[in-house]
Amino acid sequence: KFTAAAVDKTLAIYLRKKDILKKIPLYEMVNRSEEQLWQMGEKLLNVAKGAGSKSLEFQLVKTGNVAGGGSGSGRTLPGVALRIKGRKGNKIPAQKISERLRQMEVPVIGHIQDDWVYLEMRTILPGEMEILEKILREFMVA
Repeated sequence: KFTAAAVDKTLAIYLRKKDILKKIPLYEMVNRSEEQLWQMGEKLLNVAKGAGSKSLEFQLVKTGNVAGGGSGSGRTLPGVALRIKGRKGNKIPAQKISERLRQMEVPVIGHIQDDWVYLEMRTILPGEMEILEKILREFMVA
C-alpha cells in the first residue's frame, strides 16, 4: 500500500508542470532561463564587489552546464558563473580560495578552471541565494 501511494504521489507531481518545478529542485534549476541566471549572478557580483576585497577579483561569465549523466542526455545548457581569482600582485591560488569557501559555516562548492574558482548559478538551489550572499560577505572579511 505504501509503495503504491508513493508512486501515485510521484506521478501526480510529474503530471502537473507547476508542481514539478516547485517540488523537484532539479527541474527548477534546469528550466532557469539565461536571463534568470544573469540576474542571479549580477546580484552576487554586486555583493562581492560591495564587500570591497583588495586581494580578489570577481567576474560574471557565460558558461555551459552539462545536464544529465550516466543515462542522461548530456545536453549543454547555457550557464552563468561568478568567477573568483586572486588579484595580480596578491596572487592567492584558486585552490586556496576554493578551500576557504568550503570551510565557511555553510560550505560553498565551486569548480576550478584556469586558476579561477567558478560558482555556477544553475547549481544554486531555490532559497539559497540569501544564504550565499551572507556567506560571500563573511568570506570577504575572513
